[in-house]
Amino acid sequence: MSTPPEQPPPYQPSPGIPQPGGPGASSGPSTGHGSLSAESLTGPEPLTAPAPAAPAPAPDAPPSGGGYGTPVPPQHNPYARPVQPPPPPEPPRPPRFAPGPYERPLPGPGVQWDDPEDHGRSEPPATPGASAGAPGSRSGAGRAVLWVAVGAVAASALWAGGVLLRGGGSKADLRGYRVRSDLCSSAQLSAFQATYPDQDNAFHYTITTPSVETMYCQRGMRDIAALSTDAWVTVEVELHRESDPKAEFGDTWRSYARRGAVGTSYQVNAVSGIGDEAYLVVTMQNSSNEDMTLAVRDGWMTYRLDWSTLSLGTVVPPSVSEASAWMRKATLATLPKLK
Repeated sequence: MSTPPEQPPPYQPSPGIPQPGGPGASSGPSTGHGSLSAESLTGPEPLTAPAPAAPAPAPDAPPSGGGYGTPVPPQHNPYARPVQPPPPPEPPRPPRFAPGPYERPLPGPGVQWDDPEDHGRSEPPATPGASAGAPGSRSGAGRAVLWVAVGAVAASALWAGGVLLRGGGSKADLRGYRVRSDLCSSAQLSAFQATYPDQDNAFHYTITTPSVETMYCQRGMRDIAALSTDAWVTVEVELHRESDPKAEFGDTWRSYARRGAVGTSYQVNAVSGIGDEAYLVVTMQNSSNEDMTLAVRDGWMTYRLDWSTLSLGTVVPPSVSEASAWMRKATLATLPKLK
């Protein structure tokens, strides 16, 4: 709404100035120079500034719609994108390396070490209200270290006791047996020569380790008369230096009596007069013996002699009693040569 312009006030003559035709005007005839009155000699009275006009009344306040009429409620925009909520705060990342069992935790925000210049060499301040021996306190850490030390001592004692019970740590009972670089030169196999006079294809090796020393010899045999029967004799000797083989030796060879497959079975017999204990294991295939093993333990020395034969044609292989006699004789002649 526009405000009408202000009208200037009507002209008001200043008091004391005679107006034509008004009071004080001269009624007589004027002279050439005019007649001057006392008022005209003294000059006109000073002008008085007109009184300020009264302020125009303030226009009415515009309506509450910003001056553009009744406010319009917001309209739904079908093309507007929905406002996505802010993403949740990222959880704190774990440390790059897992702390060790003796690593001290770093101080949290606002927590300082006793000496700011120490940079972690001093212990962190105790947690307020923590009792003696509580986790995180110095007393609790000391007890944890003490229990670790006690556990280590107990484990060492148990290990030492187990070693003593198993015989480890004591001097190996080798009964005078020594390592040979060529076991074939020490093996006495003359007991087989009556039936297998041709003995060749000797193969041997010796392996030495801190815990056990192994000697091996294999020799092929042939029956020249029949020309159809081949046999192989294998001798293997082990010198145990760290543990006594007594516990597993007998169980290993006796367990063959419970082994077997279709068409194959094992006969296990204890043999006396050789070493501390000895076993003869006969492998039966289709009711025919083709493989035999004589195993001996003498102290911490273990010995085995394997004999196997392959018969072709109508030649009958040696019997169990005949072959076992050869093996016993060869063993009793070979063991003294290893001392």
